[in-house]
Amino acid sequence: GRSSADLFNRPYTSTGKWIVDSYMKVGLLNFLVASSGKGKSIALTDIARAVDKGVRPAFLPDTCCASVKQIVKYYRLEDFTDELTGKYGEGKVLKESGIEWFLPEDLSEKSLDAFIDHLKGVVGTLTEDATIFVDPATKLSGYKHEAFIKGVEEAMEAAKRRGITLSVVASIHHDEISDWTPLTAETIKGGDKGIQQAGSVTALRNER
Repeated sequence: GRSSADLFNRPYTSTGKWIVDSYMKVGLLNFLVASSGKGKSIALTDIARAVDKGVRPAFLPDTCCASVKQIVKYYRLEDFTDELTGKYGEGKVLKESGIEWFLPEDLSEKSLDAFIDHLKGVVGTLTEDATIFVDPATKLSGYKHEAFIKGVEEAMEAAKRRGITLSVVASIHHDEISDWTPLTAETIKGGDKGIQQAGSVTALRNER
């Protein structure tokens, strides 16, 4: 219920608890939602690099605190060979990070079930807190909000039993799924289950 200006202008948040200051919190499933072509992958990559280095994401004002520094694992579920030159400077910013990348060929199949199985396997290898990025979750065949959230929460619980805090940031193409209902403050109480069940939802309106 607050505007972006209200969030950005409030006092400093304690560091170490945020993936993105005031928007995406550690230990939760966080959604970044937009239609195609609005810059979700650019935003997610910037956030992932910030968490990898423990710095403030470049798109936030200087008054915001840095992201928590954690192990970063990134599922890139679209082919981005053609995007490397235009968006990422021939991949230089990606190669110079400590991010571990998973591509569609790393899954047994490009399905929601295969992703959840792979994620749970990755969780079993973790020795410290980590943030998982999924870009975009809606490219997984059989994607449904409830099933995705349930699988991610199971992976988070498995990590918790081992003393590890797992955070997840997933982008959502809302124009690719039939059951997404755009919400306003007046309708959110009885609205989309994906929004109700997620830890946070950030809508990206325009690429900047």
